[in-house]
Amino acid sequence: DGKSEEEYYDESQNDLLMSPGADELDKLLAETPEPKVCTANREQEARVHNLLATHRECMAEMLAMCKDEMTLANKADGNRDNIDVYLEDLGKIHERQCAMLVKLHEKLTAFQEGGKVSEDDSFEDLRD
Repeated sequence: DGKSEEEYYDESQNDLLMSPGADELDKLLAETPEPKVCTANREQEARVHNLLATHRECMAEMLAMCKDEMTLANKADGNRDNIDVYLEDLGKIHERQCAMLVKLHEKLTAFQEGGKVSEDDSFEDLRD
């Protein structure tokens, strides 16, 4: 190339002077638009999360009610004199189970139809 070390040094200094400084980089970065995140995907993800959370909640409560129902049946089997109490308690358990299944079915239907699934207030969404 035939250039002396000083010439290379001078050229590298010129290149450094021509490159953007920190202020210019900050300005360029500030002007760069943030990548767009598809709102539809966030909404769909929230809907899926909501449906699954409701399903898990229902299954946990159903399991607890099933255990209560088994205990109730065992007690009634051991003491048939209290059959009226057994029938009353069994009716209450079944009413709760039916209400829970209706709630889950409504959320499932709304999800399948693409409608908004109502938010569950039992937790706070901290994803934002």
